[in-house]
Amino acid sequence: MLHTWSQKLTDHFHIHCLIAGGALSFDKKRWISSNKTYLFRVQSLSKEFKKRYLGLFEKAYLNKELSLPGKLENYRNKPAFSSFVRFLFGVKWLIYAKRPFAGPEQVLEYLGRYTHRVGAFPFSRF
Repeated sequence: MLHTWSQKLTDHFHIHCLIAGGALSFDKKRWISSNKTYLFRVQSLSKEFKKRYLGLFEKAYLNKELSLPGKLENYRNKPAFSSFVRFLFGVKWLIYAKRPFAGPEQVLEYLGRYTHRVGAFPFSRF
């Protein structure tokens, strides 16, 4: 879920996402829970998420799936867009990951409140 502003309507770009606390076994017959510390190191998650997110961002640009109105119009030019993506790769992305306090149901309820509001965009292409 991409959020673009805070409760006070100031710019505050951030993404909420769910990451399973485990994985299916290779034969897909049982669930294997992650250890108590977490499924991934936060630093590794940060790098991988940035790589995948910006890869999908570039793909959407190349497939002409992005709307670039107003001040973003300059990025319709491929060299300008490529320069912007290189800049974004250089920015440190911060990941904050934690187990849900009240369980997964509470997290889904919290995020579910935002899926039909203006300014929220659910990501499901990872």
